[in-house]
Amino acid sequence: MQIHLGYLIISSLILASYPFIGLLLFIHKRIIFTLSNYLLIFTFGTFWGNILFHLLPATLKKLPIKEILIFLPLGMLISWTIDKFIQHKCQRGINSIAYHLFSNDVLHNFMDGIIILLSYGISPLSGISSTLAVLLHEIPHELCEWGIMLKANFSYRKVVLLNLIAAMVAIAGMGAAYLFFQLFQTWTPYFVATITGNFIFIANAKLLPLALRSTMPIVTFRNLLVFFSGFLLIGCSNFIHPHLH
Repeated sequence: MQIHLGYLIISSLILASYPFIGLLLFIHKRIIFTLSNYLLIFTFGTFWGNILFHLLPATLKKLPIKEILIFLPLGMLISWTIDKFIQHKCQRGINSIAYHLFSNDVLHNFMDGIIILLSYGISPLSGISSTLAVLLHEIPHELCEWGIMLKANFSYRKVVLLNLIAAMVAIAGMGAAYLFFQLFQTWTPYFVATITGNFIFIANAKLLPLALRSTMPIVTFRNLLVFFSGFLLIGCSNFIHPHLH
């Protein structure tokens, strides 16, 4: 496999830049406290958008149902284990959700890095377009994570550091796929199925209860609009690069 190192450097620089997007938009914490509930619901929408538009179709395309029924619950079990560990180490509630979103981001970014590298194996144009597609569909996640982490009283420095670590994991995923290209070509569908289970657990066990807290009709209607905004935003990114996953 011949992939020019310059292309990987370009992708690495692009991936390393997106953790700072939130820094430009969330300068004042009072904005976070105003938007925090909407950001949680928007995150819920983006999670289900990723599940239904990206992850699940890719899984169904590559794996038989028998294997999907093994790796989806495996992803949920891994996510449940991480959740129990986080709850043991920190307070429940928004603080726990912030750390859980970070752990999910790390897994998802590693997968994105692998996918970008495998796209370069097809052509340089495919690799660059995959990098840009990853950047575009990460922006809503990044904004939501910034808001939730600041709502959990994380410092700006800590939020930047955690998101930078998550971005570096995507670069590590590219490096791992470069070194073990054939192995990752074979096992990528199983990774995607496991991450799908991870997304389903977080969306339903952590974010759905927060979305259902209010019983007031006007608030419920507003929350539905926010949910579908996140859901459809990820759906639109599917048209930018439909084979991202």
